[in-house]
Amino acid sequence: MHVLTAGLVVMPAFYEIVVAAVLPGHFYLGYAAASGGLIWLWEGRQRTKHVLSCLVAMAVSLACLYWIPWTSRKVFLTKFRRIEHGMSVGSVDTLLKGHEFTESLSPPARVRSYRHSRSGRFDSDFGIVRFQDGHVVGTEFLPD
Repeated sequence: MHVLTAGLVVMPAFYEIVVAAVLPGHFYLGYAAASGGLIWLWEGRQRTKHVLSCLVAMAVSLACLYWIPWTSRKVFLTKFRRIEHGMSVGSVDTLLKGHEFTESLSPPARVRSYRHSRSGRFDSDFGIVRFQDGHVVGTEFLPD
């Protein structure tokens, strides 16, 4: 049972830590529900305490994977995904404070490319924000 539980946590751990793919919260909720159902079906009701301890261990592991900022990409994307259409340049600057950017002005649009790291692993990650008349009209994340 513990091997099954650990095996179910390995896949999201691999994506979060090794691949640095930032998985959304609804993925974790769905994954926890499906995995919990699989554990429940596998063990049945014979060893309820054992099954519950495995479910709690899996839930805690998934919560840690979701909430711990394993990489600078995760921190950056958490902020970047909060950018909404219509936000002002100043609001975006406040939200992405501390991240360097380059800017190109090609009327009528203004484009900023934000970076979260210069380390070799993420040196080509860019968060692109397009502004028109001082407000966000589009965003795009280009991974390394």
